[in-house]
Amino acid sequence: MTEYKLSDAIIFKSRKYIVAHKPAGINSQVNRDDDKSLQDLLEIYVKHKLFIVSRLDRPVSGLVLFGSDSKSAAELSELMRTRKIAKTYLALVEKRPPQKEQVLTHYVSRNAKSRKSLINNSAVSGYKKAELKYELLHSFDNYHLVKIETITGRFHQIRVQLAHIGCPIKGDVKYGARRSNPDRSIHLMSYEMGFNSPFSNEKVKYTAVIPDTDGLWKAVKELDIFKS
Repeated sequence: MTEYKLSDAIIFKSRKYIVAHKPAGINSQVNRDDDKSLQDLLEIYVKHKLFIVSRLDRPVSGLVLFGSDSKSAAELSELMRTRKIAKTYLALVEKRPPQKEQVLTHYVSRNAKSRKSLINNSAVSGYKKAELKYELLHSFDNYHLVKIETITGRFHQIRVQLAHIGCPIKGDVKYGARRSNPDRSIHLMSYEMGFNSPFSNEKVKYTAVIPDTDGLWKAVKELDIFKS
């Protein structure tokens, strides 16, 4: 974290909202831990309070959206609630997915005690429908890169659904990965975010920088599909 520069992490900044890149290993928002969250650090940098709209799990990296004031945050949160913010993720999984492209439909329930999502193939009481679409982009020797588009937004949805089809995310021992990553991250990142801005009525799209925190992410970054 000593090399993390907030000026480099801010993908977009306006009077209404900020899109920032969260590194793996810190929380998205203010919490009871002693460590500074992304929200804490950004508020110091911009010198005013921010209102979080989207969140990422601590071991996940990528785009996080903040409103610059409560009204702006409410408008963006409504887009999030009505699924009008398109989000794309990248993940490196331990097993090649069964199909090149597939829509996964399961039912999940958050277990507060274990802080995990439970999953079922069928609709049962207490479980909510979870849907995502994945596409296999590239296979390395031991890991496989997939792009994920979330259709619903459930707790740990990507992590539990990929694990359920036998493809746990690298480093995600909570959901069955072989081993943890040395920095306790998992190889999942929020890569792109797009929506029709309620402030300018223009379509906007933001893209994260693929991290170079280890050799595998560096190899992803070097793929032709990510070179402009």
